[in-house]
Parts: sequence; structure tokens; C-alpha cells
Amino acid sequence: MLPRKNRLSRFFRSQSNVFDSGIKIFFKNNSLPDSRFGVSIKTGVLKKAVWRNRAKRLIREFLKNNLSRLKAGFDVFILVQSGDPSALLEADFWDKILTGLFKKSGIYGSAGSPQGGK
Repeated sequence: MLPRKNRLSRFFRSQSNVFDSGIKIFFKNNSLPDSRFGVSIKTGVLKKAVWRNRAKRLIREFLKNNLSRLKAGFDVFILVQSGDPSALLEADFWDKILTGLFKKSGIYGSAGSPQGGK
């Protein structure tokens, strides 16, 4: 839970972002040893909550599998704004898109760079 009302809107104003295929990644340096992640999928993209939850699980699975490759010390927010509903429910789609977006953002490092603290 965010402790203050404007914390998330302040994050969106003071960050960098990359965009591809209807998916936008907002990222910002934080002063913590670990990175923090958030995911949101617009209701218009996937109408049913079951589908949105499945897509979020696939995104979290990608993050879990690639955490050692992602640089530590970032706040990252993944926003799904549009896309083909059938593609959004496939793990291969998320592997391809998120890898490309994280590389474009400069957060995706080599396989040996550890996530701080864990």
C-alpha cells in the first residue's frame, strides 16, 4: 500500500519510460538495494478479471525467472494499455516483449549481475 495519496502520481511524473506494442514500462532509480515492481492491466484490454490475473501471473513469472538479469535499485511499473488479448495470455509473448523493453530501458543486465540482498 502506498502511504500517501499522491505517491504514485508523483512517480509517473518523475520517471523515465519505454513503450512497445501497447505496453509501457515506467522506471526510476530508488535508493534501495532491491528493485520493486508493479503491474497494471487496463480493463479495456482484457475484459475478464480471470484473464487480467493470468496475464499478471505471466508477467510476475517473467520477473521471477529474470530477476538475476535485472539491475537492482529501480522502481518499475508495467502498464498494459492495449494489445491482442490472445497474445497477452501467452508466456512467449511476455518473454519477448519484456526482454526487449528492459533492454531498451537499460535495466536488463548480464546474467551474472545479482539482485541486491536476496
